[in-house]
Amino acid sequence: MVDLGICSNWTEIDSKDNEVFFKRHQKIHYFLDSNTAYQYYRLELQNNSGDKLQVGEVTLSSTKDKWHAIDPIYVLNDIDTADNSHLFEEALPNYQQEITAIARDVASKLFNDPKELTNNPKKIDIGLHTPGDVAGTDSQRGYVDFSSTHLRDTYNVTSTIQPLRMML
Repeated sequence: MVDLGICSNWTEIDSKDNEVFFKRHQKIHYFLDSNTAYQYYRLELQNNSGDKLQVGEVTLSSTKDKWHAIDPIYVLNDIDTADNSHLFEEALPNYQQEITAIARDVASKLFNDPKELTNNPKKIDIGLHTPGDVAGTDSQRGYVDFSSTHLRDTYNVTSTIQPLRMML
């Protein structure tokens, strides 16, 4: 990475090796466990697989921020009968972390403090099924439902169906 004169000495606060983005549009959320807030953060990236480096979406957040009070548990209900459910975890290998990061981000935009949440999600049920609609939800029960058939069709690189992330 090129030093733009912003800082001459950097403090290493985290290090990762062999991080892999399995699919296009995959977002990876990293939690930084540091007692110090910094104005600038620098990522040093190295490509070990050829002459091109592609990075998906990366988000950083502190493990000490107040929004970590939002920390639901996840129950994955796999009722898929078409042997496609493995695609859910292949497409979203860190689904618990990613969904929690989204919930925290949305709450931080809508509220001043997580204590204001009257419906702080304690548990999120995720269902994988074979037939039916692409996806469904029930916010009262904290339930999200996905069609494994749709996951199979969008995971297939020759498919003309638009990827689920692009549809949202």
